[in-house]
Amino acid sequence: MCGKCTEGGERTEKILLIIGIITGIAIPCLVFLIIMAHPCLPPFIGSVLFKYEITEKHCSTYSWGLYVGISILNFWMHLDMVLPMAFTMFGLFFVSISCLQDYLRVLQK
Repeated sequence: MCGKCTEGGERTEKILLIIGIITGIAIPCLVFLIIMAHPCLPPFIGSVLFKYEITEKHCSTYSWGLYVGISILNFWMHLDMVLPMAFTMFGLFFVSISCLQDYLRVLQK
């Protein structure tokens, strides 16, 4: 019935999914870079394993391998949380809203 409406909805959904995928990958990368720059910040899993030395005013760890390993684990956890959220938000909610709009258009006629 409303071919142009459906086409526009699919195009919008595709754009939103691409934005969601880019965001889903960019957020864990940015969190990883922040953690590599400032490892003692609290929302980091490994922040309890680091010690802040007041005399030198910097954060240090017990070993470089532990630091990188926990940073990669934290990156993987953020990637596992944020990327599926993009598919849920844009894939599920946008489709249901566009279907509801099409249904309301049919009811108006």
